[in-house]
Amino acid sequence: MKPNFIDRETYLTWRNTWKEAYDTLSSDIRAYKKMVKITQQRGEPSAKLQRELFLKRRDATKMMSLLEDAKVRRDRIVAMHKQITEQGFPLSIDTRNVEFAFNRIHNEFEFMPRWLIKAKGQTFYVKHVDVNVPFTTRELSNANTKGTLRFKNATVMIDVDGNAQILPKTS
Repeated sequence: MKPNFIDRETYLTWRNTWKEAYDTLSSDIRAYKKMVKITQQRGEPSAKLQRELFLKRRDATKMMSLLEDAKVRRDRIVAMHKQITEQGFPLSIDTRNVEFAFNRIHNEFEFMPRWLIKAKGQTFYVKHVDVNVPFTTRELSNANTKGTLRFKNATVMIDVDGNAQILPKTS
């Protein structure tokens, strides 16, 4: 029941499934607590029931942890959507260094553009890139990005559709 939703609709579906499972688990816990109490009042051994109750409570704790993970994932998706809409295209930037890499988040979330461009301390997510500048490769030991293409003294132009061009700097 790991949270693996990718948008609002699938989040709501996951949340309803989680809620049904948690409601069932919660009612089971209440029933086991009642059985343990009755068994103890009768003076009978209740170790097996107490163990089952313990296991159900442990499962409930795991379910609450899953809900927290789902909320974090939901907030991350909302933030990604916001970041994409606030990029402010079209734009043109003259810079000394431009880095271009594959956006691996695109593998998990298809709404994220496939490519990212880093220029002047900002990251831009774009759908397509045309390059007319010589480049060098750069390998990183970073867990997030394994390698980039680096362009020196370039102009980055991005249109409203998220298509980028990297051209020689005009100076």
